[in-house]
Amino acid sequence: MKYQVQQTNNRISVVFRIMVIDPSVTFEIKAQPADVSVALESSVSIDTSSFFSATSSDHCVNYRVNQIPSAGVTMGLPLWMSFDIDTKTISGTPSSTDFAGTENPCYIEVTCINSARQELTVTQKITITNNAVT
Repeated sequence: MKYQVQQTNNRISVVFRIMVIDPSVTFEIKAQPADVSVALESSVSIDTSSFFSATSSDHCVNYRVNQIPSAGVTMGLPLWMSFDIDTKTISGTPSSTDFAGTENPCYIEVTCINSARQELTVTQKITITNNAVT
């Protein structure tokens, strides 16, 4: 519970907010995502809706999807990747400009935020390779 005491014209009032969390609603990670490999110029599509579970239909009212930063990498998704909030899908097609060396792994954090502002986060590893994926 959060509250605030205010005093105006010799009156004191208390403003508060109560957040009720239904204990019958489970909010948990359903499955850790499996590592994904994608070849250059090949498309990848990952449905993130299966990562989280709840007994309520509105368990994930908001999502946050970012690349985990490493040396020289900024926040957000790689330029070749996008997240569709309606389908809860990460997708894209890496090109040769997105590739250096033999393999390029990137780590994507997918965070589900429920109506009580609780957060659950999983990490999806996506590796770009210059070999055909079998």
